[in-house]
Amino acid sequence: MKCILIGSISFAAVFFSSLSGCGSGFITLPAWLMLGYPLPVALAGDKVSSCLWTPVAAKNYLAASSVRWKTLLPMTGIGILGSMAAAFFVVRVDEAVMRPVIGAVILLALLASGLNRGLGIEESPRSSGDGIMRLLAFPFGYYEGFFGAGNGIFTSYAFARIKGFSLTTSLGNYYLMAFVWSLCALAVLVTGGFYDIPLFLSASSGAVAGGYLGSRVGSTRGSAFVKKAYLVLGTVLGVKLLLGY
Repeated sequence: MKCILIGSISFAAVFFSSLSGCGSGFITLPAWLMLGYPLPVALAGDKVSSCLWTPVAAKNYLAASSVRWKTLLPMTGIGILGSMAAAFFVVRVDEAVMRPVIGAVILLALLASGLNRGLGIEESPRSSGDGIMRLLAFPFGYYEGFFGAGNGIFTSYAFARIKGFSLTTSLGNYYLMAFVWSLCALAVLVTGGFYDIPLFLSASSGAVAGGYLGSRVGSTRGSAFVKKAYLVLGTVLGVKLLLGY
């Protein structure tokens, strides 16, 4: 029964996450904690799920676009350092203190995106901005390794604002980075003895199905639909975190 519950929660969380970039962790991490898993084990459960569903979501979003290797490779490499550092220090960080701060930042990013109606709807690639994206890669990677909820919002906004990507292209490229960052964080956690095989299997089964369906809907409906989901679900996440739960 517990395995079915975990799989169902994971499916719903990842479906909405893959559709909008809001992050499954804002649903799954509190759920795993309520079920009695310690924070590092709960985080490892999320990371192993991410390693499986993010490549599936990336493939769907990039079917009609492309991987922006020039921007992505340096960001991924720098972000690896951040994700591994976060996994090392996760047991020392008070997540409850950070939630309101993260929520406020998410809401500000959504406000800026909402006020710019054309942002992320059409492709308008720019050759400039790679230096700024590399500076952002470490904090993006660190956040992915620690909590991750809303990281798709941060990175997608940055890709759209700085590099001129559409939201579907932004999410596709972000999910490729998230795969690598999650894998590195997971390696650190598992090496430290933080794992639970039944949790891993149950969460992953729901996550893969949710990731496929959510990204399929998003990639089929296009960037305008994804932006609406991004704004609505992101606002729910931001308010939830801002209120501290």
